[in-house]
Amino acid sequence: MMRAMWCCLVALLGVCLACSLIVITGQSTSTKLMWGTSPLTPASLQSPVDTWVDVPNTNVTVELLNEVVVLISYDVSVSHATAIEPEDFQVKELSELSFRVAVDGSPYRQSATTLDDREPVVAVASGYLVLEIPRGRHDVVLQWRKRGTHVVTWAVTSNILDGFAGGRNLVVSAQHRFI
Repeated sequence: MMRAMWCCLVALLGVCLACSLIVITGQSTSTKLMWGTSPLTPASLQSPVDTWVDVPNTNVTVELLNEVVVLISYDVSVSHATAIEPEDFQVKELSELSFRVAVDGSPYRQSATTLDDREPVVAVASGYLVLEIPRGRHDVVLQWRKRGTHVVTWAVTSNILDGFAGGRNLVVSAQHRFI
């Protein structure tokens, strides 16, 4: 009976010590290595033209205990709706949709990819970025930009073609140097 009481007391003391450590340091003792989002909400872009804007609900906040190298990747299944034109109408310019990643408000061109209106009903845009970032809190966001006027709306809809052809993902994976 006494031994069980001591074991319970030691376990309780361990829990209290762990909670105190979290409160004192202001950080969790566990290290998270992956963050992500896969929103099911629809997103569409009609305007502005030629201006980068955040893709709605496609952002991740990362909390790092140490400086790390991260791999940021995204994929977006996107469809487009063009303006109704007469049959003999010749399109003079392509409409394009570009994506890129921004970290803490700074965009990275090496993460960019572009689709145009010659794509099929649903096209997948994907990209990635390898980046070394310091410890602390970081905001990662996916941005998009529409160019041209032939496509009226670019859309990401999770329910297109029975719900298995649309959607978007943003994933941040960290490799910690010191654990």
